Amino acid sequence: MHRTCLLLALGDSLTEGYGLPPGRAMPDVLQEMLRDAGLPVTCLNLGLSGDTSAGGLRRLRAWLARNAEKLQAHTMGTAPIVAIVELGANDSFIGIEPDEVAANLDAILSLFAGHGIPALLMGWQATMADTPDYADDFEDLYADLAAKHGTPLYADTLAGIWGEDRMTLHDGLHPSIEGVRHMATSILPLVRTLVETALAGADHATPPCPPRH
Repeated sequence: MHRTCLLLALGDSLTEGYGLPPGRAMPDVLQEMLRDAGLPVTCLNLGLSGDTSAGGLRRLRAWLARNAEKLQAHTMGTAPIVAIVELGANDSFIGIEPDEVAANLDAILSLFAGHGIPALLMGWQATMADTPDYADDFEDLYADLAAKHGTPLYADTLAGIWGEDRMTLHDGLHPSIEGVRHMATSILPLVRTLVETALAGADHATPPCPPRH
């Protein structure tokens, strides 16, 4: 049976593709790369510019509530789902306490785990924080959550992008088309492993028994 893996990309403007032409956001580029590697994947962009970890949690709960059929197909092994979680940048910009951000991300990862959806967690370096302690605590929360949930971690979402003129838009923060490609290429091995494992698991899933009358 031919199966397609659904990749949910939950994030903020870095996922949504702020300032970029349609079809050039990170989930779009990832989908292209994964398909070029022969993997049947459809990426769903759940990025929202300006969103925080709390907002992402609310949106994920709403998406799960609206998509019971997709979740049932995932549970039966006919349509596997994996996820990327890229949130926290806006929390750091407005000074949300790291413990609160950690609680929100913990709830997001727990929701995915509760539905058997493996996830990649993308970290954020709060280099613009007012104090070094805040920046350290913010960076640590991602490693702590990844260890708690057994989740793969890409520690710095903008590694190799921030501060590089050709990699960012005019604001010096949001990735350009080249920056997005760099980001997608950097996380591709981790995402590919998630997708390949999910598809392999679906191939070996036991079909549900027909109802007895």
